[in-house]
Amino acid sequence: MVTFSAPSTGGGDKLAVADINGHYVIVHVNSYEENIVTANGPANAVRCNVADLTTGEHHLDVLWFPKVLVASLRNQIGQMVLGKIAQGAAQPGKSAPWILEDATGNAEVLAAAQKWIAANPGVLDGAPAIAAPAPASGLAASLI
Repeated sequence: MVTFSAPSTGGGDKLAVADINGHYVIVHVNSYEENIVTANGPANAVRCNVADLTTGEHHLDVLWFPKVLVASLRNQIGQMVLGKIAQGAAQPGKSAPWILEDATGNAEVLAAAQKWIAANPGVLDGAPAIAAPAPASGLAASLI
């Protein structure tokens, strides 16, 4: 006899872009998903794993819906993207869009990203070599 499990509710980690405004992040883009049913109707999203270099935390299987952010990440599937979460310029009658500013030219952020990846091998690409997350101390201090 086969034992069945109930479907999980909610999917992956919750990580609102607004909660990490101004933070440096590494985003591993897992997939681009179209027409996800939401309370506001169908929407496109990127499914990703995110390392927050400002806090040292990571979040797995996150769905992000902000249109401009999704557009900038949708062609980066399988890649690690380094940037800073920010808001772009608002157009009249609209709220400012969430964007990911390029941080690859910032040596300090690049060094912190390399340090995080070395301390957490495989975590963002779904094949962790260690079970515990890296300590939050150290990385955040290196970016301040």
